[in-house]
Amino acid sequence: MEDLKKQKIWICWTLSKGTKKPISAHGTPTSANVRKHGHTYVTYEEALQAKEEKGYTGVGFVIPEGYFFLDIDHRPQDDPLCQTLFERFESYCERSQSKEGFHIYGKCDLSQIPRQTESLLPVSTPTTVFSASRSILVG
Repeated sequence: MEDLKKQKIWICWTLSKGTKKPISAHGTPTSANVRKHGHTYVTYEEALQAKEEKGYTGVGFVIPEGYFFLDIDHRPQDDPLCQTLFERFESYCERSQSKEGFHIYGKCDLSQIPRQTESLLPVSTPTTVFSASRSILVG
């Protein structure tokens, strides 16, 4: 996902009482609201530099149009659902910070993402799909 690093979609975050709080590389409030805070986003390198210089806990990004983030909780790597999702998408996958699930990042055709009234997975499956206008706070 090298192409994401060049885009001005990156923010920083701090940890406060166990909760991740978004903050811009410049130290001002920020969020995934592009209209309100899009001017505060920077490139990956700029966010990483601010993290080091200002002591922020980590960096993250706001999901741009045409990308998705899939959060799979409480499933082992060899779970059939995980294996299907790993194979289905041309994407980047990482273990979640809790070490109890996975994050899958990739490009997508937004018209193919199910709406809230549609479901591809059993109701009991703890999986969440995020697309544009959400922030992902990575390590």
